[in-house]
Amino acid sequence: MVDVIRLKQVEHLRNEITILKEVKHPFIVNMLWSGRDEARVYMLLEFVAGGELFSYLRAAGRFAGPTSCFYAAEIVCALDYLHSKHIVYRDLKPENLLLDSQGHLKITDFGFSKKLTDRTWTLCGTPEYLAPEIIQSKGHNKAVDWWALGVLIYEMLAGYPPFFDDNPFGIYEKILSGRIEWPKHMDPIAKDLIKKLLIADRTKRLGNMRQGAEDVKRHRWFKLVEWPLVITHYFALNFIYFNLFLILLYQTLQSTYFAHVIYSYFYYIQENCFTFNNFRQQTTVVCTLRPTLNTSRSFHCNLNAHLDISCIYFFRIMV
Repeated sequence: MVDVIRLKQVEHLRNEITILKEVKHPFIVNMLWSGRDEARVYMLLEFVAGGELFSYLRAAGRFAGPTSCFYAAEIVCALDYLHSKHIVYRDLKPENLLLDSQGHLKITDFGFSKKLTDRTWTLCGTPEYLAPEIIQSKGHNKAVDWWALGVLIYEMLAGYPPFFDDNPFGIYEKILSGRIEWPKHMDPIAKDLIKKLLIADRTKRLGNMRQGAEDVKRHRWFKLVEWPLVITHYFALNFIYFNLFLILLYQTLQSTYFAHVIYSYFYYIQENCFTFNNFRQQTTVVCTLRPTLNTSRSFHCNLNAHLDISCIYFFRIMV
């Protein structure tokens, strides 16, 4: 408790406990209990087996469109829920997104979250994800979460955020300039969504207009998403389990004879082995792993073979 007071985290901790007591959503980490004694504050949170989305993104380099769309859809549902309760999250980033054993997201770390009826002026968040109105101290509301979603979608698709610099002030200058360098591989429909989320004028920003989150859901980038099924976990990308398996296998084998997973094959899987269907209807995933004896010490994918789905379910139990 002394460290919490010394580091001026009392308000953040109080906000987090208060908000987590109020919310219950499939894509938000569940707080099971909280308490305190004379020296410490305790929070008991549900176990989320898969770790941070940040780790998977760094291991993969970047995500393909369907993967990014899958995660973004779950975030949209979570933000829509929070905003309906007048809660602004204010710290959306890959490090605060956990994956459960089925590959679904759980938003965590609500220290910067706040109940709002109008606007607030606190400067908080991660520099790369700050909306212009936060930097300029103009007062901000839930619109900052939609800005952060635009940054996150860009980072998932590109592998790096749209605004970055070694110095936080350099980042702020780039955000305020509004100039974005677009990778050549960026899907034009995804680019259109990101542009509409990264509009400096919050009154014109997608998600913050009259229809709220519905405007985001209706964007063409989400055309394959069946929104009523997203919230039930019934909606899933068939390859998501295999992606997690492949990345964690890569991490496990880093220090062994098999030095790395061939990135091009991993990206091929993301681009070509997906459907927006009920995963339980699938019996196989297109891809198997076989070790090679060449000098690259890599894992290669046999794209003409199949990996029995029982292997994936075994992996889900293990994590």
